[in-house]
Amino acid sequence: MRAWWYGILLVLLIFVAGGEMGGNCAFGEDITISFQQGGWWVNDVLQGVYEGVTDVTIYHPSFGSIPPDRLYVWRYFNPYNEVNNSLLRFDNLQTYVDSALIGLGMESAELTGTAVQLTYRHVSPDYTTAIIDLYECTQDWTSAATWTKYDGTASWDSAGAKGAGDRGELLVHLDMGYRSTTVQYADGTPYNFILDIAKVQSWLDTPATNQGLLYTMAPGANTYVAFASSEDETIVYRPLLILTFTTPPPPPMEVPDVMGLIRADAEKLLVSAGLGATIDAPYGDTPALDFVMEQNPAPGEMAPAGSAVTLTVVTCDFTDDNQVDLEDFAMLAGDWLVCQTATPTNLDLSENNCVDFNDLLWFIPWFTQDVTTTEVPSVVGLTETAAQTTLSVVGLNAHIIRLPSDTVPAGDAIYMQAPQAGSEAPEGGTVDIYISLGATPGDFNESEFVDAADLALLAGEWLAGGDTLTTDMDNSGKVDLGDFAIFASYWLMDYNIPE
Repeated sequence: MRAWWYGILLVLLIFVAGGEMGGNCAFGEDITISFQQGGWWVNDVLQGVYEGVTDVTIYHPSFGSIPPDRLYVWRYFNPYNEVNNSLLRFDNLQTYVDSALIGLGMESAELTGTAVQLTYRHVSPDYTTAIIDLYECTQDWTSAATWTKYDGTASWDSAGAKGAGDRGELLVHLDMGYRSTTVQYADGTPYNFILDIAKVQSWLDTPATNQGLLYTMAPGANTYVAFASSEDETIVYRPLLILTFTTPPPPPMEVPDVMGLIRADAEKLLVSAGLGATIDAPYGDTPALDFVMEQNPAPGEMAPAGSAVTLTVVTCDFTDDNQVDLEDFAMLAGDWLVCQTATPTNLDLSENNCVDFNDLLWFIPWFTQDVTTTEVPSVVGLTETAAQTTLSVVGLNAHIIRLPSDTVPAGDAIYMQAPQAGSEAPEGGTVDIYISLGATPGDFNESEFVDAADLALLAGEWLAGGDTLTTDMDNSGKVDLGDFAIFASYWLMDYNIPE
């Protein structure tokens, strides 16, 4: 199951690497992929060039030619009929949206068209409105389409793409609002067309069905609108298609039974099940001799992947001398059959408010258990590898902690340890060793904010090796999941905070 979880993380990383998807979202979050002639974006971060927009105005011969940077939509009132319609298509979308997202299905699809001209028609009464009907186009048209030919050669079922074989279902009916001689349309105003999700999804699932869209002026409207085309000099005016996908939540995991296990074994079992552990030690903490008395959630319950199970741990080492011996037994015997509810005691191992045979049953397996201690060596100033070696020689393990620091430059040298050198620690115990990530970890582009731009830099060095890598956060000589895990812990960190 953990392999599946890391697989999802890798998919998200590929999004930004400029492969086929682009993106930077966690489970259950939205990923928006936007397309406009000239570029494509993931969550508003530019990924690269996109040149898949085809659009053209088809116009009645009586109404002259149309400039290529405009998509005209006109219903002329005398005779009252369509005389300018426009076609728009975004091709090859499936090339930029990974199959993993296509398989999830999209949450929404939206087209933004920017009106750059609207002609007010003076009629009686003295007002006008533009109402755009957006149809599915069903002919395999090209940029050579004209009023009578959909590809410059083959004819529409009816001129102007008005036939039953030319247009499919009505997808959007957009009222652009009332206007008059005193209340005018503003040039450069964007209008949003909420598209049918199933229709746009079909363009991804079966690209051959993508024949694009047909703009017409609805019956009853008495004006014409010019939208910016894919050739408009003002790039932000060009047609914009925004697809939104939502990643699935992490799968629930069954919580294993760790009751009665020694603390370290319980933690390992939880990690192997894709979960974490939070320790509650109400009567003191002796890690090598702690065992699990309670767990929450309970065994067999379901919990989100990566979530923490709270372990309530107790110990039979009542005297805190790293061994369970006669001194501890004497303490247990001293409170034998003492019951109290107001103040729980660490001798009440069974937590039934009495020191009795139930506690003795917990105590007996640990009797004569002891912990051999060793002196903790100093590893401050050593490299990570050297520190691990130094600790392993005396039977200790290293727990590496990487933290930001305003005073210690980023590097591989250990700058702090706990327990301190010279203190005693149980053999097989753990020493926390600290490595500085510098003042602004994850902010690779020095923008004082950790965001998708930094993720893109990490993706650009993904799986690269060497000693000059900008995004090698764990100083391993390679950019991999270790670096991604560290980076994720600083995601959206804002370092631009006033003193």
